[in-house]
Amino acid sequence: MIPAVDRSHLNEPYPLAKLVEQGIKIIFFEAIKSNGQQDQFFNASWQEAKGIPGLYRGAYAMFDPRKDGIQQAKNLLAIGIGYNKPYCVGLWVDVEDLVVFGSDGKQDDNATAAANKWVADNWQLALQRLNDMLNYLDEQTGKKTGIYTYNNYPKEYFHGHGFPDRPMWLSSLQSNCPMRYDTGELPDFWQNTYNWKNTDMDGDFYTGTPEQLNKLANVV
Repeated sequence: MIPAVDRSHLNEPYPLAKLVEQGIKIIFFEAIKSNGQQDQFFNASWQEAKGIPGLYRGAYAMFDPRKDGIQQAKNLLAIGIGYNKPYCVGLWVDVEDLVVFGSDGKQDDNATAAANKWVADNWQLALQRLNDMLNYLDEQTGKKTGIYTYNNYPKEYFHGHGFPDRPMWLSSLQSNCPMRYDTGELPDFWQNTYNWKNTDMDGDFYTGTPEQLNKLANVV
């Protein structure tokens, strides 16, 4: 498996060159936050990654089922990354439990519970909005957009609806990589820790071969 990390505005800055020295081959950056705004560190991080030879990079957006899917896709595309450039592993949509923060910056437990109850109660609309977002991204980029999630989320909230034709990035802290709930096969990426080598970044693996990674990342 090929080691990777992912990070967002919630993580402490960490020199990408140092990550590469420690064996990291791929890095994902949060591009669009849960509030729909661009991550304030994305542009600088993306340019830093582009400047490191051989470092693969990907971008993801947090999905909010309560909002229009096509508009969320447009928000992600508006960042203007070269998703078909060499070493770019494409666009990804983060599909997981919603977290609502109060004006004090702390998690609002009541609002968070209400938001996720809305998704459960309106799951067909939520699923349609997700498909709208994914399909719009596909059409605009000419590539299949991937999904980050954990197996129980679509099983619980989307009543087991699968995405067998899409790349999938699964989060699971177990010792072995889980199989996809919808295909029974390995996911493309596996997030296996929230604390990679005592940093506050999540640790991941690409489960395919170097040749498959190059194909995914437009490397000839």
